[in-house]
Amino acid sequence: MRKNLLFITALACASSIVGAIENTIDSDTFYNAQKNKVFTDKNKNLSIGFEEGDETPFLTWEGQLSGGKLYFELHGNQIKIITGRHSITANLENSFRLNDEAVTGLDPRGVALYVNTNDHPQNAVLCIESLEPDVSRTTPYRSAYIITEPTASAKLYKIPKRFASCKGLIRGSSRRSLYVPEWKFDDSLARTFQVVYHHIQPKGFEVTAKPRFSGKTIEGAFDLFQFN
Repeated sequence: MRKNLLFITALACASSIVGAIENTIDSDTFYNAQKNKVFTDKNKNLSIGFEEGDETPFLTWEGQLSGGKLYFELHGNQIKIITGRHSITANLENSFRLNDEAVTGLDPRGVALYVNTNDHPQNAVLCIESLEPDVSRTTPYRSAYIITEPTASAKLYKIPKRFASCKGLIRGSSRRSLYVPEWKFDDSLARTFQVVYHHIQPKGFEVTAKPRFSGKTIEGAFDLFQFN
């Protein structure tokens, strides 16, 4: 009788855990549910190549951007963009970053390039992301960089690394108004979190204090959340 009672209790506990998980979503599902997403298409396929004597691969893509041809190249932390006769270079080291966050590299084995075209080239946006080099998938930290005005000045912005994703970028009321998410966690027993969106400006970020979303984390799961 006691064994049966223990078995029933165990089933009840398991059922409650499953029920809690069923009412949760992960960060990717959260991003896909947001309105005004900048990137709605799948990421582009990058070609990979090497030059003799250089162990760092060249990742490249060629395609259409705002009615014109664009060539994109990533070599280590160095970016090159060519449109027509216009060539731009940029470096991840010079990206705008929140809270003095360190520059993190991209894993060339899994870099994703996202492209948002627009009628006006100045409103076009690129974004690259991957796991940090030599980091496993069981971590919330990723490398993601936004490139605004890719045909003019190619300004770089680093998305805060915790659950960093190009899919998290959203537009505001105007086409040129861009916001990036930052996840903030309370590591106490309350296990609460907030998602704050910061406004991208020409020379950095306009920091927002008021959270747009909040909720609780699921114990034992690094990427499952219950939103309020």
